[in-house]
Amino acid sequence: FPTTLEQQNIVKQRFFTATGFPGILGAIDCTHVKIKKPPLAVEHCYINRKGYFSKNVQLVCDFDLNILACFARYGGSTHDAYIWESSTLKSHMLNEYTANGSTGWLLGDSGYPLQPWLMTPFRNVESISQQSYNDSHARARNCVERLNGVLKKLFGCLSQDRGLMVSPSFAGSIINACCTLHNIRKRYNFPL
Repeated sequence: FPTTLEQQNIVKQRFFTATGFPGILGAIDCTHVKIKKPPLAVEHCYINRKGYFSKNVQLVCDFDLNILACFARYGGSTHDAYIWESSTLKSHMLNEYTANGSTGWLLGDSGYPLQPWLMTPFRNVESISQQSYNDSHARARNCVERLNGVLKKLFGCLSQDRGLMVSPSFAGSIINACCTLHNIRKRYNFPL
C-alpha cells in the first residue's frame, strides 16, 4: 500500500486523471476463490452464500490494476465488512486519519461501512447529485472489478471453474503468491 507521500500522490493523480475523483488511494473489494472441502469442524467457515467452499479475499488496487494490498485470511462465509474491520489496512487508514487528518480515501461498494477514509455509494438515492456521485463512484471503483477478472483469467487456479484443491491456509499462500506474480508481470510489462 502506498505509504510515502510521493507514492500516494502518484496513485491519487492517476485516479484523478482517469476518473475525476480527487484523493483516491485505491479501490477495495472482496472476491471468492474456490477451495477444496475443508475439515468438517471448520467447513461452516468456508461455505459461501453461493453454496461452495471458498476463501473471501480482500483486494485493493490502483487505477492501473496494480495490487496495493491482499488479505487472503478468511473463509467464504465471512462478510466483506468484517474482513475490512479486521484488516491491517483499516488500522493503517485509521492511524493516518487520527494522526494527519484526511490523507486520502478508498472506494468500496455498499458492502463496506462508510468511514472518513472509505467512500461508499449512497444506498437510497434521493437526488440527481447523489445519483451522479454513485455513477462516478462505480466508474472509478470498476478497476478492482476488472482486477478480479484479470487475476482469475491469468491464474486459472483462482477461477471458480478450477479453484485451489488445497487446505485453506495453503490456499491463502497461493493467492498471495499469485498477487505478487501479477504485480511483477505488470512492473515488467509481461503480456497476459
